[in-house]
Amino acid sequence: MFKKKQKKEKIEEQVAEPTTEPAADVIIETMVDGLCITDYEGRIIRVNDSFADMVGYKKKELRGKMISKIVFPEGKGRTINEIIENGITKNVEKTLLTKENKKIPVQLNAFVLRDHTNETNRIVGIFRDITELKKTMDDLEKTKKEREERIEELERMHKLMIGREKRIIELKDKIWELEKKLKEREGK
Repeated sequence: MFKKKQKKEKIEEQVAEPTTEPAADVIIETMVDGLCITDYEGRIIRVNDSFADMVGYKKKELRGKMISKIVFPEGKGRTINEIIENGITKNVEKTLLTKENKKIPVQLNAFVLRDHTNETNRIVGIFRDITELKKTMDDLEKTKKEREERIEELERMHKLMIGREKRIIELKDKIWELEKKLKEREGK
């Protein structure tokens, strides 16, 4: 219990320290995208308001929480290991799990911050909520499918109409031939 409390206090100390640039803090806190900074194990150190709002937690509740409890279903450190291995991850689609167990599709861009010995010190993740984009893409796909079905129906109708037109022409030709034969017989 004592170790756990020490660990949490250490994390809170890290989080309590603002960046050296006041402008950076303003940028971080006013970003539309969610920002989450973790240690190399994936323990959350800092988040901005957008990230906290996205997942439905208060910032304080997120401090010390494992990011693998929020990133779904790839949790279990897989995402963290990929980022550490590659140093950067760009435009990867992930799913966040909110406090209410709601799934939110996001686009993740993340990179590793290293210390002076080139060891992984922090991982910075920027999460963009793509719920509306996914909805729009689903709507477009549905519309595309409906249009393809209409086109197929029109093509079937076109074939029927062409077939009917051909049949009418054939019948007219037969009638013309029969009328011609009938006139030839009457003329004899």
